[in-house]
Amino acid sequence: MMDRDPNQERNSTSQKSLRLMMCVAVLIVAWTILLPALARVPSVAAHIRNLKEQKIHADAMFYTELEDIPRLNYYASDEPTPR
Repeated sequence: MMDRDPNQERNSTSQKSLRLMMCVAVLIVAWTILLPALARVPSVAAHIRNLKEQKIHADAMFYTELEDIPRLNYYASDEPTPR
């Protein structure tokens, strides 16, 4: 039977902890910096504003509700895009 090296186990655990911390850091940067910056892009900001004006809650949106969004209706019909 082979003996386990305690230093190797410790290194493995610290590497796993470091990977976890890096993943959490990437998520924090994405959530606090990248997503708010994306929300300020004019086309995305207009889409968010349009959803709010129509009282469509994106967090509770289902595919059955997509017909309520005029821009998406454009792709499903021959009508011109509303602006």
